[in-house]
Amino acid sequence: MYLLSLLTFLSCSTPQDSLDPVPCAERPGDQDCDGVPDTLDQCPDSDPAPKDAVGCTEQQMAGCQVNLYDPTPQAPGAEAMVFSWSGTCQTWLLQFSPDADFLAGRTQTAVRTSFHTATVVPGGRWWRVQGGMPGNSRVASSEPRYLP
Repeated sequence: MYLLSLLTFLSCSTPQDSLDPVPCAERPGDQDCDGVPDTLDQCPDSDPAPKDAVGCTEQQMAGCQVNLYDPTPQAPGAEAMVFSWSGTCQTWLLQFSPDADFLAGRTQTAVRTSFHTATVVPGGRWWRVQGGMPGNSRVASSEPRYLP
């Protein structure tokens, strides 16, 4: 009986609102609402993508970006397709995977290039491009795209 009374008291004495996260607008010192205080945030005004401890996305830490274009067949009936992309990176990896997760051991890198296009036979149902800059181990990665 004592335990039941204690649990009832505790549940009534804790307002439900205090269990909810603090809304972003009410968090002083975190202007972009990424959970990293502005004084430590090395990438202010970043988008809501996952961040590292200093408030930066992988793309921001890579120092470049990548944008995909739809692949086109090289010729009617040909297996090879022309993949193209744009961005600000200097080195590119065109990758394929049987699923959208691009797990290690299941990802095939078809080409490493400094160009914005490659003609290859796809090695999976999903494709993406990763880009990087010299001297930086971080990569900018496109969203995976399905090949119909």
